[in-house]
Amino acid sequence: MTGGASVGDGRVTGRYTEAETTSGKLLTTSGKLLTTSGKLLTTSGKLLTTSGKLLTTSGKLLTTSGKLLTTSGKLLTTSGKLLTTSGKLLTTSGKLLTTSGKLLTTSGKLLTTSGKLLTTSGKLLTRSGKLLTTSGKLLTTSGKLLTTSGKLLTTSGKLLTTSGKLLTTSGKLLTTSGKLLTTSGKLLTTSGKLLTTSGKLLTTSGKLLTTSGKLLTTSGKLLTTSGKLLTTSGKLLTTSGKLLTTSGKLLTTSGKLLTTSGKLLTTSGKLLTTSGKLLTTSGKLLTTSGKLLTTSGKLLTTSGKLLTTSGKLLTTSGKLLTTSGKLLTTSGKLLTTSGKLLTTSGKLLTTSGKLLTTSGKLLTTSGKLLTTSGKLLTTSGKLLTTSGKLLTTSGKLLTTSGKLLTTSGKLLTTSGKLLTTSGKLLTTSGKLLTTSGKLLTTSGKLLTTRGKLLTTSGKLLTTSG
Repeated sequence: MTGGASVGDGRVTGRYTEAETTSGKLLTTSGKLLTTSGKLLTTSGKLLTTSGKLLTTSGKLLTTSGKLLTTSGKLLTTSGKLLTTSGKLLTTSGKLLTTSGKLLTTSGKLLTTSGKLLTTSGKLLTRSGKLLTTSGKLLTTSGKLLTTSGKLLTTSGKLLTTSGKLLTTSGKLLTTSGKLLTTSGKLLTTSGKLLTTSGKLLTTSGKLLTTSGKLLTTSGKLLTTSGKLLTTSGKLLTTSGKLLTTSGKLLTTSGKLLTTSGKLLTTSGKLLTTSGKLLTTSGKLLTTSGKLLTTSGKLLTTSGKLLTTSGKLLTTSGKLLTTSGKLLTTSGKLLTTSGKLLTTSGKLLTTSGKLLTTSGKLLTTSGKLLTTSGKLLTTSGKLLTTSGKLLTTSGKLLTTSGKLLTTSGKLLTTSGKLLTTSGKLLTTSGKLLTTSGKLLTTSGKLLTTRGKLLTTSGKLLTTSG
């Protein structure tokens, strides 16, 4: 058989040489099975396209497992509807469908024709599966309106509790007229304080309050938290209106303590004068430590004698006294009536404690006169050594007539040169000297340093002159 070749319905035409199998079946020259009408067959007798794809007897394409295909290779139902590889129905544009023809998401959820999610009963859903109104507002499963955050709403858009009570945007309860409420239904201010039905402030326990939060009686008087009356400035009052301390003691209008008879008291309960000074129960002035005072504020003994702040006796003029009535310094030393220091035995003393004569001169403890620097003096005022010898003011020894002496008792000039008892100059070895320092014989003649006689002009002389 010869002619032009074409493949469409599975029939093979054209120039070829027929052959037969041993069983009498037709073959192509390449050994493929043919129908008697020239269509290609599988070894099992199924129809094939010239390109080797399976066909139904009516010429429709099939998968190897026998499922129908479009010419472009997509799966089909037996009624010609498109399918996914897993067998789900598709629209011609490739969208999933239910068996009844409704659109589905890839995960199998129902969709509107415009692509919005639906419940199985046809209600609109958000992507996260929440119910919506046809206008797109959130709904509960029972059909109540919700905010985007899931809170209940009235049909007019006001917030509601789960039990249907009105709420503010911040979640506080409201009356139907818009007033704030507690969870138990009591009226509140905008700042959250309790109110009476007439609008007065209340405590959590139902007591009346001022606008500043202070407790009130039903008649409007201020109260403490424990129910005691207060002034407008917050001070405690008796039921008759007198001021009280926090412990219940009476007070003056200026805040001072009072006895029940109206006398002033200290905080510890001691009597006071109107000027605030302490008093004994008999009305005498006292110090803060309880000592008696004069009206001018000076300390007194219980017998009425003046005292220092440390408890020492005083004269009426304020001078210290011993217990026997003798005058004392502030440091406790005895004084004369004229104010001079005395020893305990009655002797005069300097301010530094040294003995004095009645005329004011310094004395040793044994009664000898002293200079202000502590040196011994004669009764006429001359300096003495500790052994009783006369001294110059510079400490040099003197004779009783006032001449200078060495420590060994030899006479000296004022310049410190040795003298004879008659007043002549001597060397340290006892030789006579002129006033100019030249050696002399005992008879008064000049000598050389070697002992030779000299004239007054310095010339040597013989022993005979």
